[in-house]
Amino acid sequence: MAYVLGIDEAGLSPVIGPLVVSGTLFKTSEEFEGANFWRLLEDCVSSRLKDAAGRLVVADSKKLHKKGNLSRLEEGIFSFLYSRGAKRVTNLAGFLKQVNAQVEHEQYPWYRPQDLKLPTKVWRNTARKHAERLNAGMAKAGMAFAAYYSEPVLGGQFNADIARTRNKAMLLWERVSRIVYNSLKVCGDENLTVCIDKLGGRERYDDLLEDVLGEMQPKRAKAGRDISAYEYFVGGKRVRVLFLKSGEEKALPVALASMLSKYVRELFLLQLNAWFRERLPGLKPTAGYYKDGWRFLNETQEFREANGIEETLLIRKG
Repeated sequence: MAYVLGIDEAGLSPVIGPLVVSGTLFKTSEEFEGANFWRLLEDCVSSRLKDAAGRLVVADSKKLHKKGNLSRLEEGIFSFLYSRGAKRVTNLAGFLKQVNAQVEHEQYPWYRPQDLKLPTKVWRNTARKHAERLNAGMAKAGMAFAAYYSEPVLGGQFNADIARTRNKAMLLWERVSRIVYNSLKVCGDENLTVCIDKLGGRERYDDLLEDVLGEMQPKRAKAGRDISAYEYFVGGKRVRVLFLKSGEEKALPVALASMLSKYVRELFLLQLNAWFRERLPGLKPTAGYYKDGWRFLNETQEFREANGIEETLLIRKG
């Protein structure tokens, strides 16, 4: 057997709300380690909404998320969650535990308590029915869903990390490497293939990989515009790392990680908007991106100053 890990992020550029980096881990037979998972699961999963025909849709989150409607993201995320026998999830705190997310949120009044009811749109029975079909499809393909990992970086932590690293890419890589490290522990002696959406325009990653795979011996490396590929060996174990341009369109685990990252970010924004709007009736919610984010900040400035709200907790720098 072998494992396949997909990693993607959401929210690297906004001025409000968390950056979220997530991973999805699958167990599969070695012969299918490099296979197209959409094809292996074509009886129960589609990569396109218009071709879904009742199947679960796993795709780039930007194609599935509509403002104010998390149903497509929830349907996919909860179906895979329940496919591995997860207990019923009823609120944000419980969900974050299920996706292995550890968040220090107590200093953020708008992020506590974490009692947002979940799922917000999808009926649990719908997700469980999809989970049953997923399990049948994955069993037929000799694979299984193993785990979610999510790393939300809230505003204050984001600003502290930017001040320390002076580099968004390094801040991002620290979360990516932690997900890879945690997955390596789960894999034990089994081989692991890691698929990561490319980090900006960077082509070479060997220097970054040394921090995670330092004791392993590199054997092959290929760096290019569309794909940068690396293979590492220790004993009989192989770790293959693929940095893919538009990875969410090429690997189902990356697409699912994209969906999880976007979903977690949106849940935190739901909390933030609800907290401010409760205190400022009529305030328009924000998605946190530059222009509208600053509109939100300007409209809340007087309230924030009057109530001693720290800018570094809310407004992201860099």
